Amino acid sequence: MRILWIEDQAENHQDVFFPPKIFSSHEIVRENKFNDAFNKISLETEHYDFFIIDIDLTESLIESS
Repeated sequence: MRILWIEDQAENHQDVFFPPKIFSSHEIVRENKFNDAFNKISLETEHYDFFIIDIDLTESLIESS
């Protein structure tokens, strides 16, 4: 399985999300720059089986609907 992991923080917190066995049995591509992540999603979506998007939106304007 190929996983695209988009993380806005450069620190490596992968052990919080998955046990080590996951990393040895699956290909995980990590991106932490917006442009690189955007390009992968836009141009290579079909190359991945699963997406993890872990971005901090606390400073974003979220209006009630």
